[in-house]
Amino acid sequence: MRRIVLDMRAMEDREQVHAYLQEKLQLPAYYGRNLDALHDCLTDMREELAIELRLPEKMERFSLGLRSVFEDACAENAHLHLAEEETEMKIKTDREMAFPRLCAHRGYNFIAPENTLPAFALAASMGADEIELDLWPSKDGDLIVCHDPKVDRTTNGSGVISEMTTREIRALDAGVAFSPAFKGTKLPLFEEVLDLLGGKVIFNIHIKSPTRTKVKNEVMSQRSREWANFYNNHIETFPPLPAGIEHVVAAYEERPLLPYPEKDFQKILDTLDAFKCREQAYIAGEKDVLFTAREMAPDIARCCLEGHMNFTIVEHALEYGCKKVQFCKNLTTQAMIDKARANGLICNLFWADSAREARAYMDIGIDCILTNNIGVVRAELEG
Repeated sequence: MRRIVLDMRAMEDREQVHAYLQEKLQLPAYYGRNLDALHDCLTDMREELAIELRLPEKMERFSLGLRSVFEDACAENAHLHLAEEETEMKIKTDREMAFPRLCAHRGYNFIAPENTLPAFALAASMGADEIELDLWPSKDGDLIVCHDPKVDRTTNGSGVISEMTTREIRALDAGVAFSPAFKGTKLPLFEEVLDLLGGKVIFNIHIKSPTRTKVKNEVMSQRSREWANFYNNHIETFPPLPAGIEHVVAAYEERPLLPYPEKDFQKILDTLDAFKCREQAYIAGEKDVLFTAREMAPDIARCCLEGHMNFTIVEHALEYGCKKVQFCKNLTTQAMIDKARANGLICNLFWADSAREARAYMDIGIDCILTNNIGVVRAELEG
């Protein structure tokens, strides 16, 4: 179910209210300024919506009438609901929750399709402290949860997410390729994930950017291939970490900064606020995302990914005022971890899929382990 917060507390006239409702609810042009027409539009809606009303404080009589319209429409339309505002947090905030932690990378993707509601629900049920998810904007501005820029690998369709409408994306099956048992599973919207798990876990939100500047470089390409080999073949690595491998590719460092689009970032913030999850989330990304996040939401912790494959991640974390840094295990040295901790940075590690491997990295300074196998790793660590 999709949740929408209609916050009209500061509004002082009806025209302002109606224009706001038309925009937020995407009402047809004929709606105009008529409460009867609003009632008809609401009762005609067929997409499940949970609407939270924050009524105009200076328009008491009109506010009562407006609430009455919504209540009557909800009584007549089973797809429409009025959501009560939650006043208590169910878990601690990201600042308050203790370490070490386990973060379910793309959910519990060993046993369910990655970045889907089943994977996230299973991760939470297995005791994940955090879940990690990836966000892309669709062509029409919705926030789609998917790791790749294309839908090809994880669905039965093809296409670039930023060039597809939400309707086109939601028509695809993101489960059947994983297992027939998950046939019909969709790529979720960000708001669906928050609706499912808001107040239950911390969200590690990896923001992907269609406009990110890319650099073609053979050294970086080779590192990417080696990373893919480690990841796809579930190769474990253990300390002590290698030393003397910190070769920095200057061309990658010098690529121009194209800030992440403010409109898309505002959508992320609005969605977090709608589900009261701002304090239970942190933003992970490269420099385009970190730049925009620092400007638009300095209160939300930033987790640096810039330079994670070029041995400069700690320096960039300090440059962008990050509270966290997310190391990639086959491109990290002990000196990098020590420098991060000396500067007060929380250290994430991508990734470890066994308890033995996770514990080994915790022992050398890692605070939060991303894992694809949350159930087994959690059980064995606690056993």
